[in-house]
Amino acid sequence: MRRIVFGLGIALAFAARAAWGDAELVLETTIAVTAEDFCGNDEYVHVAPGTTVRVCYRVRNVGTAMLVSHDLVDSEMGSLLADFPYNLAVDASAFLTQAFVATETTAFTGTWTAATAADDTASDVDTAFAIVPEADAGAAGVAAAGALALANRRRPAG
Repeated sequence: MRRIVFGLGIALAFAARAAWGDAELVLETTIAVTAEDFCGNDEYVHVAPGTTVRVCYRVRNVGTAMLVSHDLVDSEMGSLLADFPYNLAVDASAFLTQAFVATETTAFTGTWTAATAADDTASDVDTAFAIVPEADAGAAGVAAAGALALANRRRPAG
């Protein structure tokens, strides 16, 4: 009898998991030189010192459950969302943009974490770059900085 109860417990847990679904998301971080509140398409931009860039964090729910709570942390700008209540449906996407004045080459590494109503969580990380050449670097320095930024770009496996 003990084995039957244990077996039913596993079956019930599996059924509940299937009903709630799984949390899974994909983050795309892009950057643009614009005053408008929209997402650019570039992973990096070359800008002069003091240029305002707009970093965009676009998240897509690729899981099987609605994502209801969101956190977004950027390596340069800190916490941008903390336990933000927003119902992101399966296959839907949302974005948040943030302006930043680039005074030196900067990597913006965003980490988006979201949870379902059942507290199942998912997270993804992505990076965009504002490349600001040093005054004496010249064109070769700008090209090298861009190549270095792309070589250092890391995405988690999965």
